[in-house]
Amino acid sequence: MIRGDFFWCGAALLFACLACNGRGPHAVTRTQNFVLENGDLSLEIAPADGARTVSFALGSRNVLASRDESPEAYGCSFWPSPQSDWGWPPPAAFDKLAWRTQIDGESLVLQSATDPKLLLSATERVTAEPERGAFRFEYTLHNDGSMPRQAAAWQNSRMRPRGLTFFPSTDPMHSDAQHDIAPQNGVIWFQHDPSARTQGEKFFGDG
Repeated sequence: MIRGDFFWCGAALLFACLACNGRGPHAVTRTQNFVLENGDLSLEIAPADGARTVSFALGSRNVLASRDESPEAYGCSFWPSPQSDWGWPPPAAFDKLAWRTQIDGESLVLQSATDPKLLLSATERVTAEPERGAFRFEYTLHNDGSMPRQAAAWQNSRMRPRGLTFFPSTDPMHSDAQHDIAPQNGVIWFQHDPSARTQGEKFFGDG
């Protein structure tokens, strides 16, 4: 089930304030987030914030880092890969700007603007799958330029420390600090322990 939740800031008091104290026009924030529900699981997606998934929750417990905890690196967002095509910061068309939104049957479909440098845009389709107890994300990259391009979809999810990460793989997960992790019975298991990591570190694995 998809539900559109409106979040209004100041709108209800706008006219009363203008009438009672003569204040001039001032900004009023109006944004709409969408919630997909699947039993006890829920997703909340913010189209105005780069189509970012701001909550993936079991009951009331959101497993994604929130904006309050990490003002820049929060939630789950889409970037094109490879990063060497754009460096830093991430392309605003994907990461910051609003995506157009429509409901298509049981799916939420979002469409980004075209990035002026990369000449790429993206479509994101999110569907609840009750039979699997899961949500499915489907990304399509569009080449809006005239030249051939090589690119891939990149879903970037920010989690809190001390979590457990696992995914199917037959090959070890490699670290740029040489902390390799071998699969166990076809699954990589990584328990994050902040006390064991004294510096920034990246792991690379093929799922």
